[in-house]
Amino acid sequence: MNKIYDSQLLTYLKAMNKRVGLLINFNVERLKDRIKRLIIQEDTEGRK
Repeated sequence: MNKIYDSQLLTYLKAMNKRVGLLINFNVERLKDRIKRLIIQEDTEGRK
C-alpha cells in the first residue's frame, strides 16, 4: 500500500478524534495479508 493512504487514514482519525484505524486492500487473494492497523499514540503531555 502507498504511504499516501497512511496519511489519509491518520487525517481521518484525527478529524474524528479516534485512535485506531484499519487500512484494508481488497485487491488481494487473501484479505488478511493486506490489513494494516494504525494507532495514534498520545504524547507525554496527554495530547494525541
